[in-house]
Amino acid sequence: MVATVMLGMSGCSVMHLFGGGPPKAKLESLSLIAPDDANSNMATALDVVFVYSSDAETILPQSAPEWFAHRDRFIAAAPTDLDVVSLQIPPAFVMRQVKLPTRHDKALQVVAYANYIAAGGQNKLVLTGVKKALLRLEAKSMALTEE
Repeated sequence: MVATVMLGMSGCSVMHLFGGGPPKAKLESLSLIAPDDANSNMATALDVVFVYSSDAETILPQSAPEWFAHRDRFIAAAPTDLDVVSLQIPPAFVMRQVKLPTRHDKALQVVAYANYIAAGGQNKLVLTGVKKALLRLEAKSMALTEE
């Protein structure tokens, strides 16, 4: 009887039932590179957002302009479910190890928003599935690779 009930549950529900919970983000480290022409040779505001609940995942915007315009409102809506690492990245800059929040290993999702001048760099970039991320701030957009 128990086996029959468990087979009817989704994999995520079974994991949660036994203390596994929803899948976690894989991100363990983050490095940044900004070449001379990054963001058309302008400093770039970059927010890396760590999300700890499925409710908080649903409030995040798809674009960086919306994130930066209403960042305080998003954070206030989920004050214990978001950690934000805010950086100001100048051109010709390398950061080998971004300091991640203490509880980063509990995040369900990790996303980056860069305040780019060009529209191509204004999308939300998802870092959730990458273990050792290298984020490159290019002239018109961001590029993500795994180290």
